[in-house]
Amino acid sequence: MVPGRNICPNEEWTLEYGEYLMAERSHSSHQRSLHICVDREMQIFDRTRGHASNYLRALLDLVEGRCSTNGIDGYKITCAVCTL
Repeated sequence: MVPGRNICPNEEWTLEYGEYLMAERSHSSHQRSLHICVDREMQIFDRTRGHASNYLRALLDLVEGRCSTNGIDGYKITCAVCTL
């Protein structure tokens, strides 16, 4: 996974998918979360463990850049998933 880019490093790599970097939403605490690259053709699937329940769902938010000295606050960070 290549964060901050929507293309692969060079022509030897194959772009599998890419679009935006996302992480699990956390309102109650500032805990760490894995960042994932979410495909622009993302599909949502129902849970397979019985019925869907609100407390079992995780919400994803876009990851934004914060760098006030460069004036790039609020830009959504792209990503690419590439293979050799």
